[in-house]
This record gives sequence, C-alpha cells and structure tokens, in this order.
Amino acid sequence: ELHNQHAASLQEEEHKKMTYVSSQKKKKKDAMEQMVVGPIAAINVTLTTVLRAATTHEREWVLTQEEKKAKERQKKDNDESSSKQEQKRGLTVRNETADMLLSILSHLKQHMDVSLSVKDGFCSFLKEENLIQSDEEEDDDEIEYETSNGNGTIMTFCDDLSLLCFARCCVELGAMAVVDM
Repeated sequence: ELHNQHAASLQEEEHKKMTYVSSQKKKKKDAMEQMVVGPIAAINVTLTTVLRAATTHEREWVLTQEEKKAKERQKKDNDESSSKQEQKRGLTVRNETADMLLSILSHLKQHMDVSLSVKDGFCSFLKEENLIQSDEEEDDDEIEYETSNGNGTIMTFCDDLSLLCFARCCVELGAMAVVDM
C-alpha cells in the first residue's frame, strides 16, 4: 500500500510538472503571438517591416485578447462601464486612399503565401496591379498617384504615413501579421 501511495504521489508530481510546462509553453506561445499581431506588434511596425495576412488563429487570438481587456475594464469600472456603450473597433481609411489600401489587404488575404514590405512592397503591388501610376519626378516621401475609378482619372495622395498607419492598424486588429525575420 505504501508503494501504491508513493507511485500515486510520483504520478501527481509528474502531472503537475507537465501542466506547468504546458502552461509555460502556452505563455511563450502567447508572447510569440504578441510579437506578430496585436498592439505590441503594431508598435514595432516600420516602413521596412515585412507583413503577411494573419492566420485565422492569429485573428482569433487578437479578438480573445480584446475580450479579456474589455472584461477587465468592465470589472474595474463596473458602475461606469455599464452606462457606456462598448466601442466597436475597425479599420478606418480616407476615401481617397481606401480602394488602394484595401486592395493590398484583400490581395494578402487571397494569397496567404505572399508577404510585402510596408513601403516598397505595398507600392510595388499597387503598380503591378495598375492601381497606381507614380510620377517619377515626385519626392519619394510624398507620392501622388493617378488612379482610374471608371469615371476618369483622379488624383489621390498616398504618402509613407498613410501606408504606415494602415499597416499598423491592420497588425493591431489582426488582419496582417509581422513576418518573422
């Protein structure tokens, strides 16, 4: 009987170790997720960062994190938050750049194996798709593009800041993910 108790104790100890290891792996995985999607990853996005479409798992992870934060805020401000409406989050872009920027996101989602750098990759894609024609005389930091909307040619303005803000928002919301380098 003493032998059985000792064996059971060893099994229980082994189970605790495995649970701890599993918990540590999950924490590590969560930390890794934070580095490719979500607010922390978005902060580190620059014009040279390479992005891809986020996986379903990564998008779900972002939503889960947002739900956790909302519940924490609700507990913290129980009386106040019950009177406040929950704010919906989403991607907001200027009308002048919406078609171009959303076409980048659509392309990445349709071609999950493609990754693009924020500045050069996004612009190259738009040029290849004939969504823009850049004027070679323009300053690289401020580019005006001619786009055709079916009703003639219109001028749109898409600068580095527009590209960077779009990329950061997409990473924060879990639509795009940073490519591990």
